[in-house]
Amino acid sequence: MLRYDEDSIKKLLRYLLLLMPPLDPTAAAPSPRRDLRLELGLLLAALACGCSASSQTGSAPPGDPPPAAAERAEIVAVVAPDRQALARTLVLTGELKAYQSVEVHARVAGYIRRMYVDVGDSVKAGAPLAEIEVPELANELTGAEATGQQLEAEIGRMERELDRAKSEAKLAEVLASRLESVQQKEPGLIARQESDEASLKYETALSRVRTAEAALGVARQRAAAARALTARSETMLEFRKIAAPFSGVVTHRFADPGAMVRAATSSASQPIVRLAQIDRLRLVVPIPEENAAAVQVGTPVEVSFAAVSKTVPGRVSRRSNELRRSTSTMDVEIDIPNPDRSLLPGMYADVTFSFDNRASALTVPVQAVTLRGDKSSVFVVDSGGQVAERDVHIGLATETHIEVTAGLEDGDSVIVGDRSRLEIGQKVQTKVVTVG
Repeated sequence: MLRYDEDSIKKLLRYLLLLMPPLDPTAAAPSPRRDLRLELGLLLAALACGCSASSQTGSAPPGDPPPAAAERAEIVAVVAPDRQALARTLVLTGELKAYQSVEVHARVAGYIRRMYVDVGDSVKAGAPLAEIEVPELANELTGAEATGQQLEAEIGRMERELDRAKSEAKLAEVLASRLESVQQKEPGLIARQESDEASLKYETALSRVRTAEAALGVARQRAAAARALTARSETMLEFRKIAAPFSGVVTHRFADPGAMVRAATSSASQPIVRLAQIDRLRLVVPIPEENAAAVQVGTPVEVSFAAVSKTVPGRVSRRSNELRRSTSTMDVEIDIPNPDRSLLPGMYADVTFSFDNRASALTVPVQAVTLRGDKSSVFVVDSGGQVAERDVHIGLATETHIEVTAGLEDGDSVIVGDRSRLEIGQKVQTKVVTVG
């Protein structure tokens, strides 16, 4: 059977119309040719409409499913559960502080003779910062040294006198002992008075020894005091030079040469300079009360400094173990190496704390999970190509994915996107998509 397409039929009818003679408008009654021409025009219009409708609907090839059945097999986007590392995170803002910072004061009162450093200078531990002029200490040292020398000479003289007194006492003791022995053996040989005088001389010599020993002891005490005063004066004179207690940078200078400064022990004491260690910094972060127990020493963090476009890893170095009453927060500190000194005290940083790390958590996109009260579920396509709903237990979550701890397995086809048109048990076709 011959088949003609729409264009071929239209061309044939136009050709037949051209073969017919034109209509005579003056004719009183329609002729057979006019009727034929009119019928051919109507036939052309009918065929055009029929061909147009036929081209729109078309005929289904043999073996295809009916159109209604094709519409029921809706295509849905699915993903497979993904294994990835997850962690519960907390982002807080912290402030950098110098690892050490101290205002250096003078140990003695006096006038600043010289300043060795200025703001911004780097110094090593023990390097001189300033020198104080203290004339009184120099005079005190000179006097203490002179007193000590005099006392040492006096002690030498007293020691010689003591030795002489001891010798005289020894001699008097021997003489008195001999006379006493003779008096006992031969009472009439020597007078009793002579023996008594010898004993008296011995007692007198012993008294002189005791007096010399006491005087020598006093002199030695005075000499020790003089030596202590000399040592103190020397130490105080060493305090004229103010040295850096640690290596760092001078961040502030409070005095100039010629200024009067008081000792650090005075309530009116004024610092000379402020020194800070910045090659290593402390990042202080206030932790809210509800998270304080979770943040321990060693908790991993990621620190981002927006001012210098720098991100560094780290760990919590120490925690205060108490909450501030005014803010109900606990301060923790993170040590930040800063060898190039690109970071400065006072800068702020965003700190991301990581808890409950999961090395290989089973996750799905967040838009795949439906939450109803305290229950969670996902729609899946089962092995028979039908829509099914699964109750799941969820865990950690990020901005894009959520952990499923129960209810799903690797390889399941989880439906994402709009699920409002789907019905449980509905036959669907799947299209695997990627969700960021």
